[in-house]
Amino acid sequence: WKDAQGRTQITDQPPEGRPYETVRISPDTNVVPSPARGGDE
Repeated sequence: WKDAQGRTQITDQPPEGRPYETVRISPDTNVVPSPARGGDE
C-alpha cells in the first residue's frame, strides 16, 4: 500500500481503510533497496 506521501509500504498486516495488494515474496529475495550512490567510491 502507499502512505500519504506516496511511499510504498510493505507490512505483515493489511492497512485498515486503504486499498492494498497482497504480494508473495520468496524469503531468499532481497526487498531492501540499495543505498543511493554519492560521488566516487
